[in-house]
Amino acid sequence: MKKLLFTTLPSNDLGLLTRSLPIATELAQRGYEIIYCSPAKAPSKLIAEAGFDNSMREFGDAVYQRQAKKDGNNGSN
Repeated sequence: MKKLLFTTLPSNDLGLLTRSLPIATELAQRGYEIIYCSPAKAPSKLIAEAGFDNSMREFGDAVYQRQAKKDGNNGSN
């Protein structure tokens, strides 16, 4: 089985992710194993709701919090 990895930036922006989900769904229907790598909370939720694995989720909270601290916010956005 062929595998494809989709990645996102460590951001809660869903724009590019929502565009990639139909592509990932079609490829999965054609027999590809789809894996996402997204550290932020909002994309992780959407990825799970679409039925795909997120290989970065276990590390995502720490990565997102570190980036949010760097950016000067509390990471709740």
